[in-house]
Amino acid sequence: MAEHIERDKLLYEFREIMPDIGVNELADKLYNAALDLPAADVAEVKRGKWIEVQKENIWNDIVPVLECSACGKYTVGTRGIMTKSNYCPNCGAKMGAEG
Repeated sequence: MAEHIERDKLLYEFREIMPDIGVNELADKLYNAALDLPAADVAEVKRGKWIEVQKENIWNDIVPVLECSACGKYTVGTRGIMTKSNYCPNCGAKMGAEG
């Protein structure tokens, strides 16, 4: 899993160690400063989009449904009314843009 750090904390460290040192020493100090920063508490966001597809229902009728591009599961909403929610109810993907 990727580790993330807070940009402001790293930039603060850069400003503290930059004055009057050589390039190699600066590179070493910056590298060590980045390693010493704790990982930020973040979670990866699963993204997807709704794709309108045709599925057969239990009465053998072909009906339009919304399929999640992230998990492939589909939803028809209340009483067959398709609603493009902001999140997939099956996998939790944030809808609108894949990334």
